Amino acid sequence: MRCLYAKGYIRFALTGVCIGVSIIIYALWKLSRPTYMEGMQLLPFLGFIIVIVFSARCVQTVRENKIEFGDGTVIIHRASKDLKNEYWAPEGKWKVRENTVRLNSLKEYGYSFELLKSNLEFHHSRAGGLGIDQEAVFILNEDEKIPVELMYYTKQQVKELCTYIYNETGLKPFGKLEKYLKI
Repeated sequence: MRCLYAKGYIRFALTGVCIGVSIIIYALWKLSRPTYMEGMQLLPFLGFIIVIVFSARCVQTVRENKIEFGDGTVIIHRASKDLKNEYWAPEGKWKVRENTVRLNSLKEYGYSFELLKSNLEFHHSRAGGLGIDQEAVFILNEDEKIPVELMYYTKQQVKELCTYIYNETGLKPFGKLEKYLKI
């Protein structure tokens, strides 16, 4: 079986780490000057905290989010929160979930907002599309809906997954996902 890890999120985390390291270098340079501002002693500490937070979040996300496919199945490992309280915001603790999609029972797949007009799970801090909403959904013959957050994966990884599904079933992705991947 082929396994896709969250490479897209690694790039995001590296950006945060670079920002943290830049703050540390700037602060150390400023502290070495004879005239430095009050409070500059805290700036390296802030940069160190940014590096630690981005690194820890990256490790957690990459470890919990992956997609395995092969032998007529797609296994989705994801972390998400449950919906709904009175404010339509996600609540509860992050849960690691695993679903298996048997491709012989797949009816259609594409972005959640196009197929269902809403998200099934919320991977962000509030409900609804955020402009970067990349949740896709697999709809099976039994009307079971299985979500997957594509934001964590690179375009090449998503195209590889959708090409595999197309070769196995003959189903193309629905709507904008097909146009985005040019399958």
